[in-house]
Amino acid sequence: MSRAELIRLRKHPGAAYPFSLVYYQGQTETGRPKRHRLFFKNEEDAEAEQRKRKNKLKGEGIVHDEITEVERHAIIYARTEFGRLSPRSDGAAHSIVEAIAEYCTRFRRNEKSATVKQYVASFLEHQTKLGKSPRTLSDLKSRLERFAEDFGDRTVRSINKGDIQKWILGLPVGPKTKGNYRKLLSWLFSAAVDDGFADTNFARRVEVPTAITKRESLTPAEMLSLLTAAPESIRAAIVLAGFCGLRESEVSRVTWEKNISLELGLIEITTDITKTAQHRHVEIPPNALAWLQTITNKKGGVVPMNARRIETRARRAVGFGRPGSETPAEKAAGVKLRPWPSNALRHSAATYRLLSTQNPNATALWLGNSAEILNANYRSLVLPATAEEWWNIYPPSAAPADTGNVIDFQPDAA
Repeated sequence: MSRAELIRLRKHPGAAYPFSLVYYQGQTETGRPKRHRLFFKNEEDAEAEQRKRKNKLKGEGIVHDEITEVERHAIIYARTEFGRLSPRSDGAAHSIVEAIAEYCTRFRRNEKSATVKQYVASFLEHQTKLGKSPRTLSDLKSRLERFAEDFGDRTVRSINKGDIQKWILGLPVGPKTKGNYRKLLSWLFSAAVDDGFADTNFARRVEVPTAITKRESLTPAEMLSLLTAAPESIRAAIVLAGFCGLRESEVSRVTWEKNISLELGLIEITTDITKTAQHRHVEIPPNALAWLQTITNKKGGVVPMNARRIETRARRAVGFGRPGSETPAEKAAGVKLRPWPSNALRHSAATYRLLSTQNPNATALWLGNSAEILNANYRSLVLPATAEEWWNIYPPSAAPADTGNVIDFQPDAA
C-alpha cells in the first residue's frame, strides 16, 4: 500500500470535530511509518488538506512513495551506530541526513578527477596567465614536469604523503633543493585542493632533510683580487652584487639605461626585476660608484651572454673552484682550489653593510628583504675594521675623494 492511499478522511458524527485526516510521516523507533491525525470542524477543510498532502506526495514522485525493508534496517543500523559515537561538540544529535549528504558530496568530489600530468599542465597554464615571472615559470615547469613524468597517469587525488615523501627523498639532489621541490609541490597540491581535485595537501606534511648552508663572506683582499682579475665585461655585475647587495637574478635583469643612475647614485629595482615584486631604490656606495665609473660600455644589460664562464675564470684566478680540478700549472704553483661560498657576493655586501650601519631595518630595506631574514642569515663574526676595509675597496685609479656626489651611508641608531 502506498503512502498516498494511507491519507484517509474519516467521519465522527456528533463529535466537536466530526472530520479527521489520518496520514503517515516519518518513522517510529522500530522503523515503521509514524501515524498522525488532524481534526476539522467541516468536511471542506478536511478534503482540502487531503488534496494538499496527496499532491505533495505526487510531486515528490514514486521514489519517495514507500520505505523498503532494506531502508528500514538501514535506519535502525544508523541509529545504533550513532549511539556509539561521542556527542557532537554543539550538543546536537548525529543526523542521518547529514551523514548521507556528506557521503554524496564526497562521492561527487571523487568523480571529479584528473591525472597528475593533466593537472600539472593546467596549473602551469594558469600561472602563466597570472603573469608569473619567466624565472618562476621556468622553475615550476622543470620541477613539476619531473614529478608528472613519474606520476603522470595517476589521479591527483590518489597521491598521498608517502608517495611524495619517497619521491622527494629519492631525488639525487641536496637538502636545499629537496626543500624547494617540497615547496613547489605544496603550491601545486594546495591549488588542487581548492579546485576540488584533491582532499588534502599532503606535500605540506612531507619532511625533508634540514638544509645547513654555510654562509661565508669574502675578505676584502679576495674581493679586490676578484675585481682585478675579472675582465671589464663582468666587473659591473660583481660590483652590483658585492657592493650593492643585489641578488644574482636582479643583476641579470638590470640595464644601464633603465635602472642605473650614476648621477644620483641610485639603482632602481622595479617589480619586474626583484624576487619579492617590491619596488625599491638601492643606494650605490661610494666605492661601488667608483668601480662603475670605470666601465666604458654602459649600454644594455650589465651581464654579458657568457657571464658564467667569464666569472668562473675570474674566481679561479683568485683560488676558487672545484677542489681536485687543479691544472698541472696550478698544482706546480701550489694552488689548492676552494669551493665558491654560497651567494658569496650578496652575503658579503649584507654582512659588511649591517656591521657598518648597525641598523637591521635600514639594511633589510636596502637589500629588499626583512630584518628577520637579515638577522638569521647575515650576522657574522666579522671585525668592524674588516667592514671598513671592504667599503674602501676602490679601483687603483680612484681615491675616495674622487667618487662624485653620492650619499655616503653612516652608522645609524638601531
